[in-house]
Amino acid sequence: MEQPGRMVRLLRFPPLLSRLRDHIRRMLRCALLLIAACIALSAACQSEPVNQLAADSSIVYRFELKEGALVIGRIVAADADSIHVASGSFSRHDIARSDITRASRYNEGSNRFGKNWFPAPAPSRNLIGATAIPMKAREIRFTSTYLLFDALSAGLTKRLSVSAGLEKTSLLSQSSVGGIYFGSLKYGVQVGDGLHVAAHGQVISIPYGGWAFTNSRRLNLGFLGGLATFGDENRNLTLGFSWSVLDFRWITRYPLITVGGQWRFGKRMGFVSENWVLPIPGSPSPYFLSYALRVMGTRICADLGFINNENLAQSIAPGIPFASFSVKW
Repeated sequence: MEQPGRMVRLLRFPPLLSRLRDHIRRMLRCALLLIAACIALSAACQSEPVNQLAADSSIVYRFELKEGALVIGRIVAADADSIHVASGSFSRHDIARSDITRASRYNEGSNRFGKNWFPAPAPSRNLIGATAIPMKAREIRFTSTYLLFDALSAGLTKRLSVSAGLEKTSLLSQSSVGGIYFGSLKYGVQVGDGLHVAAHGQVISIPYGGWAFTNSRRLNLGFLGGLATFGDENRNLTLGFSWSVLDFRWITRYPLITVGGQWRFGKRMGFVSENWVLPIPGSPSPYFLSYALRVMGTRICADLGFINNENLAQSIAPGIPFASFSVKW
């Protein structure tokens, strides 16, 4: 007799998906407008001036010709009116400069033609959580969120990385149990072309006492799970599942689902999104959406965006402002 009622509770989950779909649509509209504007501004910088092409056997070019042909190779000789391109051990092309409509240089950092990009400074993290892409061995990164939550991350090996941090103002509390501490551990491997997987654990410890509570206690939250990242360091999508292992272990019946992604559309600009949902059939499922613009340098990046959900949108349309920066060395 209880089976129909249980089915009714389970059928309440689709409205959550509908709300998520509406918020994702709003997020995508804003992101696409921003991305389109940045792509339009940077499109002219992706090709090499034809009249300045010179002989350099260390650079690989892609030449687009007026008749629609494509030639990929290295410039072995050049004069005022033409260039001589070697496409292989035995293939040579004499191309008039006037026949070239576009010349794009191959860049190893972005693994693409026409994008002279330096390597992405923080492909191993989205906004708050991690991707399955591991940090490089002996790489160290400092990250500050809101200038309050500071963390230090280190690549111990080419697969294993660790992170630890704290929230600075909590150290001013009168609580005898200390401040807010958090940390993570990740072991990631590349299992195929454009596919990384990782085992991941996170923990955060929050004091009860000293602010609103008279007794000094700690709330310890921990999550263990896995991550899969599809794509490369410049454009990727991450899917994660994790389960609670410390306080609130009843949550282990329902995995915390994370969906995030990065899209680098310029040498120094990218879009980052990270979204969380805890599906609980038969009751409102908590979720958060986040989206940010990432500004990058060779060793530093800054994320500026918003965190949102249905309740926050009623008070603050774009969501709670989010800001963080990272420095690596």
